[in-house]
Amino acid sequence: MKNKLAALLLLTLMLVTNFKTGAAESARNIAKGRAYAVEFGAPTEYSYRNYTENGEKFDIDTGCLTDGVYAAANVKDARYYRAFRSVSRLICFDFGADVAISGYGGSFLHAGGGVYEPAYLRLWLSADGEHYVCVHEYRTGGYSEETVKREYELKTEKTYRARYVKVEFECGVFVWCDEITVFGGGDVSAASGLPGYTEPEDAGYFPQGSAEMNGIASIIKIYDGYYSDQARADNTAEELLPYIAYMQKGEVLDTMFDTVAFVPCHTDYPSGGRLTKTSGKPGAVMSDWELYISRTFHAEFNLAALEKAADVRNAALGIDTKVKVLLTVPYPLVQEKPFGDIDGDGKDEYSRTASERAEIIKWYVRKVCALFDEAGYKNIELAGFYWYREEIAGYDSADEFEFITSALAAVREIRPSARVLYDPFYLSVGFDKWREYGFDGAVMQPNLVFRTSYYQTEMLGEFAQTIYKYGLGVEIETAEPHNFRSAENIKKNGEIYENYLYYGAKTGYMNALQTFYQGAGPGAIYNFYVSDDPYMNYLYTLTYRYIKRSADMGAPNVTAEDARVPKDKKRYAVDLDISGDLYTADFTAEASALHGKCQMLVSNRRVFYTPESGYEGADVITVKFTTKFGDTAICEINVTVGEPVEESSVQEDLSAAEGNDDSKFPLGTAIALAAGAVAVTLASIIYLHKKRKSEQTDKNEMDK
Repeated sequence: MKNKLAALLLLTLMLVTNFKTGAAESARNIAKGRAYAVEFGAPTEYSYRNYTENGEKFDIDTGCLTDGVYAAANVKDARYYRAFRSVSRLICFDFGADVAISGYGGSFLHAGGGVYEPAYLRLWLSADGEHYVCVHEYRTGGYSEETVKREYELKTEKTYRARYVKVEFECGVFVWCDEITVFGGGDVSAASGLPGYTEPEDAGYFPQGSAEMNGIASIIKIYDGYYSDQARADNTAEELLPYIAYMQKGEVLDTMFDTVAFVPCHTDYPSGGRLTKTSGKPGAVMSDWELYISRTFHAEFNLAALEKAADVRNAALGIDTKVKVLLTVPYPLVQEKPFGDIDGDGKDEYSRTASERAEIIKWYVRKVCALFDEAGYKNIELAGFYWYREEIAGYDSADEFEFITSALAAVREIRPSARVLYDPFYLSVGFDKWREYGFDGAVMQPNLVFRTSYYQTEMLGEFAQTIYKYGLGVEIETAEPHNFRSAENIKKNGEIYENYLYYGAKTGYMNALQTFYQGAGPGAIYNFYVSDDPYMNYLYTLTYRYIKRSADMGAPNVTAEDARVPKDKKRYAVDLDISGDLYTADFTAEASALHGKCQMLVSNRRVFYTPESGYEGADVITVKFTTKFGDTAICEINVTVGEPVEESSVQEDLSAAEGNDDSKFPLGTAIALAAGAVAVTLASIIYLHKKRKSEQTDKNEMDK
């Protein structure tokens, strides 16, 4: 019994052992008991900062980071500051005067299951509180599923003089931190000055048409491969044509997406494994990979169908332009079971180490490149590869970074002309280091349409800032195809999709390299085209205009001719010319006149003006339109009252002018406006949408 107790005590001590690296030996912790502020590595006020789990919010600062109290090696200990995503946290101190800084550190819980120690720690110093320089960075590494406390005391190369200090730690998923330390003391006059400050520059959006990505501008993701309902993964030429050609009523009018990325349906393959990492699922094996290849290169579907569709498009437009293709590189999961015999020596290979996994990538790339070349396609070309894993994290494997760099090097060795695209989800681990790992281009997914429970539309503005900072393009996302069946869901999900495009036009990421996610079977954008619903058709045309970078989603252009109104004329009709790319629903309007009354119809296209009794002279009708996005347009109509005019057939009673149009809308949708600046809000135009059956996959079945 005594031996068992001793062993248990030893184990407990091991779990709370602090890992000290380069400890600042003679300095003291000058941060203890001091007030601090918390900054986020990326703006997430409208996304991750709203996340709750079992009703509990994260990033609640209780002052625990400098109270000198250390928590237990237990995820339930309430003495931790609990951080969730947003790239990193910066713990900021103002010491009131210059102090000597010789080191820094922090204490973290590493428990697996999403709670990991940070991948790096950094020390930032400033003399004025505005211009910070990074004087030290430490990469931690050492991911494991073991629950243990890890404490770092890091010594800088020099002792620096500074008043303002920021200790930054990475936050890929969850980080539990119970203490942040800053070491200092001694003679400030003997401390070194700070290194020179360099103004940081944002990388800017990843451009369309760059040589880095073989001239690619816009990519449609088409899901293929193996699926339980195989028809959903077998894309025909008829289904693919509206993606590479802009069409109306069966007629090819222009090109559309210039690149098609064939991406595996995210599903269990026959072995029970998957082609990328999925929580709780094993990795696919060689036979699964070969099945995916066989469906992608099927004689009738997918690549072969795209070849036919491109031929139809080129013939219709009289062009000879090849559609670019990206083939997906599946992700070999680290596992002990055999992968398969990839070299034909009669022995199975494994995917346990970085080198073994890189060899699997080599086998795959060689195979698909050979098949593509042998097919002799005339209208499509292999531009590169799409990397299937959406984050780059040390918790995937101990040698994950070695694997990725080796795999990308293998692709270039086999196909020097090929480019590899990285497509991480929003703020996933490693998204900001995509160039460091060797990818040729990168886009990031906002994921707004899939996380409406705690994401807000304004997150697209924050998203734009982040991808601009780190040099990424954007993935535009629709809801799954089955979410566009009922009238209610068409409106709801269509407006979310419009928000993606609106923010793209507003912030500039419309001009960045872009992928489009739209589900499978063949996808939502195809349904926009074939639908008999006018709003769905509008979304297809808007997508085309967005791809061509000509979408104007701001306030409409409103004009009207000057009017000459007879004295004491009642309800003189002034027609408005309204143009723009926005659907006409959800506009509001305000109308006013200095010397008369205004009345408008719900059509938003006509103002009725009645001058004051006996008034003659000049007047101005001011009409202000506001879109659902908050953009406004003002039209001023010059009116001359009193001059004789020839009566027009358009001047008629309000009830007859629109065929009693107001009877189609709720009472009060047309309101007489008093003289002066009186506003009337027009009712939203409600469109009836027909239900149409569709066997499209949903988000649960087709996980991105």
